[in-house]
Amino acid sequence: MLKNDYILTQIEGLARAIAKIFFNKETVVYEAEEEETFTDELYLRLREMIDKGEINEAENILYEHMNTADLRYLELMVDFYNRLNKLDEAFLEEHDYGKDEILQGLKDVASHYGVPLN
Repeated sequence: MLKNDYILTQIEGLARAIAKIFFNKETVVYEAEEEETFTDELYLRLREMIDKGEINEAENILYEHMNTADLRYLELMVDFYNRLNKLDEAFLEEHDYGKDEILQGLKDVASHYGVPLN
């Protein structure tokens, strides 16, 4: 229980740090553009996959399409991990995913976008 609380705190802190560094906000929530973009389509697809429990597959797709030159993609990635972090732990475990993987995913995102983690 304490380990999960610690990981949860780390996830929330790292997500806030990324939001503050790149967007000068407290949190990042991906919002679709008026004219649908590729990132918007990907966002909808990933949300559907998460709802179905296809979390590992969704994460793979997220990284396959990563574009570090596009901050909208960073918003998408942080939103993805924030969304996973809000899921019930039992749901995550049922679909072979854990809070530690969410933290590692956010660390990977930060690293790809040049955020120092030490």
